[in-house]
Amino acid sequence: MVSKISDNLTSLQIEKLSKAGILNLYQLLTYFPYKLDYLEPFHNSEKLINKKYILNGFIVRYEIIPRGTKFIKIQISGKDSLTLYLFNSAPYIIKMINQSCEFQFIIINKNGFWTIEKFAEKKDLQNDKFVMGRATLKNHIIPQYSKILSLTNTTLSSIHQRLNKSDYILNLHGLIPPGNLYIPEQINLNHIHHPTNKDLFYNTQKQFTSLQVFLKVALLKQISLNTANKVGLSSHLDTEYLKQITNQLPYILSQSQKITIWNILQDLAA
Repeated sequence: MVSKISDNLTSLQIEKLSKAGILNLYQLLTYFPYKLDYLEPFHNSEKLINKKYILNGFIVRYEIIPRGTKFIKIQISGKDSLTLYLFNSAPYIIKMINQSCEFQFIIINKNGFWTIEKFAEKKDLQNDKFVMGRATLKNHIIPQYSKILSLTNTTLSSIHQRLNKSDYILNLHGLIPPGNLYIPEQINLNHIHHPTNKDLFYNTQKQFTSLQVFLKVALLKQISLNTANKVGLSSHLDTEYLKQITNQLPYILSQSQKITIWNILQDLAA
């Protein structure tokens, strides 16, 4: 992202974030409520130990190995043919892999074996719900166009006006939808915050639950405003403030998300 983290935070806050491996605004936005893995497409030439990769392919055969630690040996075909090992032989797992459809795997090289951490049918990419951390936006609470236009809360409005257009362009590497599938594309969030028509709004919304990111931007900008005004975070970013902010948004944050975000911000304020 174009915006630098130094434009929004104090030197002490920047130092704390740097120690946690967060070096820019994009990484901070995608940090809440949980830090997610950056996943790269797998290539046969790469065999870095303990690095996670994304791999697409069809399961052509599998074998349950009963000796010692029970595991499943899976042979897949696709752009990169590979033998994978899954150390989970639960009945529902066996039923799932016995399907003639394309899967997407998260794999990691452990002790010379390509081990499957998670996998799901690739068709899940077309689902209308996405997972950020542990919170799921369910179909019955998809934002309505009228609610977007009614976001008149003064805090959100003032923060929104300060955002650069570059803040609306998020490269989704590292954001994990259901089944930990990988979306190597860009979503223009400006279509949701400044919709010109309902079709454009709904199409963009189906691609990405962008108002979750908008909440993160709002909280980040609130840090900046509090720092500029020399006002402690504890007087503003309490649970009531989080409740006020989240109630303005047409989706639901879990209580664990609110607590996690609050703890992170409280730590930054120390």
